[in-house]
Amino acid sequence: QVSPESEGPKTIKSTFDKMLQESNRYQDFKVVKRGKLDAFIIEVQDSLDVLQERIRSQVKAKSDLESQVSSLNQEIANGKARISELEGQRDSISTLGMEVNKSTFSTFMWIAVLTLLGLLVAVFLRNKSIAMSQKAVKANLSDLEDELSMTKKKALEREQELKREVQDYVNKIEAMGPPR
Repeated sequence: QVSPESEGPKTIKSTFDKMLQESNRYQDFKVVKRGKLDAFIIEVQDSLDVLQERIRSQVKAKSDLESQVSSLNQEIANGKARISELEGQRDSISTLGMEVNKSTFSTFMWIAVLTLLGLLVAVFLRNKSIAMSQKAVKANLSDLEDELSMTKKKALEREQELKREVQDYVNKIEAMGPPR
């Protein structure tokens, strides 16, 4: 069997070529021992299993990133709602049913506004940072999706090619008839 670090189409091809080299010739055919053919099929299946596991982990990572993006968008919406609520209260002089001096109210309001402005700047900078991170994550995700698509396509093509070759050999063996 092949170690996970060296799995891939190149290793499977070299194993297949080695199996063909070590097989016996009969007229124009290659006779491959059943044990070697079974080991080769197991190796191909192991390679496919590793690729499928990689696909599953990448899909899970994508799902986790989408969840984080959704959570961050909700936090931003909550922050904007809170800012809108506080700005609405700034225009009111009556607080909790008590009349407050306009200059005192104005002083307190400016303090609140400056505090909120600081928070808004912090939220804006964080949002900008998150947006930049999201762009990078989306670019990475797009690259990963492209790579995953190519890997799936190559694996499928290789699997189909190997199945055809195995079937061709099976057909050739069956066409030869029982051993005499």
